[in-house]
Amino acid sequence: VEDYNDIMGHLYETQHCIPANKWAESIGCNYRAQTYDLTGLDIAGAASTVTIPEGDNMTKGDGLRQLSASANLYNKKYLSMEAITGASIYQFNWEDILFELTANFSWGVNRAIFHGSAYSKSINGFHADWPGWDPFGGSFGEPYTYRQAYWDEMDMVTDYVSRNQALLQYANQKVDVAVVRDGTLAFKNPSGNSMQALLDHGYSYNIMSEALINGENAHDVQNQMIYPDGPGYKALVLSEVSTISVESMETILDYAKAGIPIISYSSNPSKVYGTEKSDNMDAKVQELYQELLTFYNVKETSNKDEIPEILKSLGVTGYANYSIPKLETTMYQDTTDGTNYYYMFNDVSTFQGMLTAGSSKIYKTGEYGEAIQDAIITLEGSGTPYMLDAMTGEITQIGEYTDNGDGTITLCLDNLDPGASTIIAITNNTTDFPAPSDYVTDVNADNGDYEIARDVDHNAVFRSNTAGSYQVSLSDGTTKDVTIDKSGEVLDLSDAKWNLTIDSYGPKYKDASSMVDPETGIQTVDPSETEIITVDFGEQNLVNWADIQATEEQLATLGVASMDNVSGRGYYTTTFDWDGSKANLWMSYGNDQITGITINGQEIDVINNLTDTVDLGKYLI
Repeated sequence: VEDYNDIMGHLYETQHCIPANKWAESIGCNYRAQTYDLTGLDIAGAASTVTIPEGDNMTKGDGLRQLSASANLYNKKYLSMEAITGASIYQFNWEDILFELTANFSWGVNRAIFHGSAYSKSINGFHADWPGWDPFGGSFGEPYTYRQAYWDEMDMVTDYVSRNQALLQYANQKVDVAVVRDGTLAFKNPSGNSMQALLDHGYSYNIMSEALINGENAHDVQNQMIYPDGPGYKALVLSEVSTISVESMETILDYAKAGIPIISYSSNPSKVYGTEKSDNMDAKVQELYQELLTFYNVKETSNKDEIPEILKSLGVTGYANYSIPKLETTMYQDTTDGTNYYYMFNDVSTFQGMLTAGSSKIYKTGEYGEAIQDAIITLEGSGTPYMLDAMTGEITQIGEYTDNGDGTITLCLDNLDPGASTIIAITNNTTDFPAPSDYVTDVNADNGDYEIARDVDHNAVFRSNTAGSYQVSLSDGTTKDVTIDKSGEVLDLSDAKWNLTIDSYGPKYKDASSMVDPETGIQTVDPSETEIITVDFGEQNLVNWADIQATEEQLATLGVASMDNVSGRGYYTTTFDWDGSKANLWMSYGNDQITGITINGQEIDVINNLTDTVDLGKYLI
């Protein structure tokens, strides 16, 4: 059976992937494929044979790290993702969408393809009433078109995707550790984070299959790195390996001879896959493994949580160094000027498979994880550190940090909400960054009692909600004394009266599916055409629209029997008094989808729905 599986996998690669890719390139096209799954097919190996390897909802977490290894070792420009598939429609909000995309980027994806955007009608009117025809019985993806009430502001999402992807496609991904699993597992897509302890200590990792180990670039070992011009793996972990080929074991032995640190976790390589051959025998695998264990840079453990400490004992530090649960960090390097970019993601998710509407709210409740607050991290790189906001496009020099003088910088990562990400750049080439200015090196207070921000002129600004006197040390050697007269107060507007106007979205044609030309059988109208009806509901509490006590006249104007049947856009307005003092005001809005805020006549038109907060301080009068 194993021999048969081997043949089937070989045929899929040689008679399908390679010819299809060659043909596509011959006509000036690329071949993008999800090269899985088939017992006997090394998924990562097959991915290396196509121009653009792609993942889907089966590959979240380690499945994408496996495909990422293929993309990294074979210099693929893109790792694509059939993104945001889910068994619902018109139910995903931006929080759901951004949560999933941010996770995909952390796992190695640099080109997301949104699943959805079907034609608006089915020609013959089948299942084609408002808001238009949907494939798959109304499932598996949102229509990202004018049908959505948020469509006019969709550039907030697409700009976020574009900025992230511009970096992830341009820079060279650097990965700390290559993880090799049992040979029989290369045929399936793994999921989740099998090496969570590595992630929690700043190490990034790829899943490296036998096909990749035996590829040309994986044999390029220099300066104790595997393929330094690519991912530059610094160490190798054998994870629960029993089945492996002699060829792979010989390569791993060569790694040990070249000084690559190797950790064998619950592994005992002892057999080959398929019928033994003269050059691929069980006994030879066992012999090579025993030889491997004689090297000083090879360690064994049966405790996965010990792996980070063993790596440190072997002299392997991550590009990022910290001890923070759920934080995932991947380093990308601009090879033209040496700038290091760190993509950092607070991964509180446990979901695999298709996305469920509202899942982002579930994972942000605190049961699965919390915001990362006042976390001390050390990053490899020299120069000036900047925070890059992919949502707004703003680039800000970090206000407080320590240059350790050894090619690393230590700083405090604060307020990274569940499911959110940030990008930190460390560079000596500041041509495309704000000009470096003085920064804070120390404050005589706990990190949680203050923050160092930047004003519009990029000057460092001390902020605190805790009254007291503070001494702030600056990079130019000076100190500043700062006094906060009073502690911050909470202004709760959740029980305030808000004026609400609703733009209700409904069908222009009430029975579009029956409006079919009797001669041609073709639907004569576009069922997605929307009629917008505006109704002023006056003063309201902040409740779900279904709970609004609408009058009969209002319901009649909307053309519905109850507020359960109303969807669209709401415009909420209220007023509050401020004493005119300097303030750091943040608005927290929970799980609602907010697409715009106006305060004192000034519009805030970019809202990060992953964070549920907006900084309003500079808009106060």
